[in-house]
Amino acid sequence: MAIAFVVALLVALLTPLAVHLAGRARRALPRRRNLPPGSLGLPLIGQSLALLRAMRAQHRRAMAAGQDRQVRPRVEAVAVRRADSAPRRAGGEQGGVPPAPAPKQPRSLATILGRMNILEAGARRRVDAVPQAGDAAAVRGKDRRRGEVRRHLADRWAGCRTVTVLPLTKTLTFDIIATLLFGLEPGAIREQLADAFAGMLEGTRSVPVDLICRSPRSATASGRSSATARRLLEATVS
Repeated sequence: MAIAFVVALLVALLTPLAVHLAGRARRALPRRRNLPPGSLGLPLIGQSLALLRAMRAQHRRAMAAGQDRQVRPRVEAVAVRRADSAPRRAGGEQGGVPPAPAPKQPRSLATILGRMNILEAGARRRVDAVPQAGDAAAVRGKDRRRGEVRRHLADRWAGCRTVTVLPLTKTLTFDIIATLLFGLEPGAIREQLADAFAGMLEGTRSVPVDLICRSPRSATASGRSSATARRLLEATVS
């Protein structure tokens, strides 16, 4: 009788303690959010919903930035006119206008791409200030892009059992850029620019090491592409 009483007393005292410890351990575990129920917990449904919410938030921020960009060129034009009429100060500044921001890209990347590119803040402001093309130019550009895609599929994809998607996608991107910006038709000049463009991309993914005995191939390819583009522009202007 005494043993049964002791056992019952121990059960009565230890049961709440065990329940409390089990609940505390369950609360201490990290809560798995955005995951479907199940023993495996495959992050398919919950993370997809989180990705969708993030994409919608990014789209709203992009729309707000686009509306702000439409007003920004007008404000910048007023600021430039006021800066031109302001008196000069020491150091070459006009009316307290700070100088142009220094390039923020690494020296190795600047060697390959050059200092004057669209990644810089000043160049981006100049691109934003350029008025948008008309509807006719947009339709012509769309037709030329579609033509490049059809030609690319017919030449690179049709009749092939195995294709490499990423290199062909880069080739298609370069063909579209060459057609829209330079008006280049398929030929020897475009092939030279494509080879130089591939060398530049290879250099951007490499680790820069300064060696006196040799020059980097990516910088050499950048020089060839710049010289070819300069000749094309001179021929177009003349």
